[in-house]
Amino acid sequence: MAAGGAETVIQFGISLVPATERLDRLRELVRAADEATLDLIGIQDHPYRRRFLDTWSLIPALLTVDPPAPSPVLCDSSLPARGDRTEVLGAP
Repeated sequence: MAAGGAETVIQFGISLVPATERLDRLRELVRAADEATLDLIGIQDHPYRRRFLDTWSLIPALLTVDPPAPSPVLCDSSLPARGDRTEVLGAP
């Protein structure tokens, strides 16, 4: 117990170096931290370092660790081109 009767909570996490050439590795580390149920992920924020990714742009990229699968074909290319109109499969 900490002073005053408050309970001390210990949390564990990882610290990432946002090197531009290692985005795939960063995603792997975030996935591993999530699977290990770590509490925190820290990211260095040094906007003046050109070899580092922008932290605020990196966060959403890491939150979507598993990018969605490619979309199926949405347009029927067998239709003739019609200026501003596109036929979408499955649309009402």
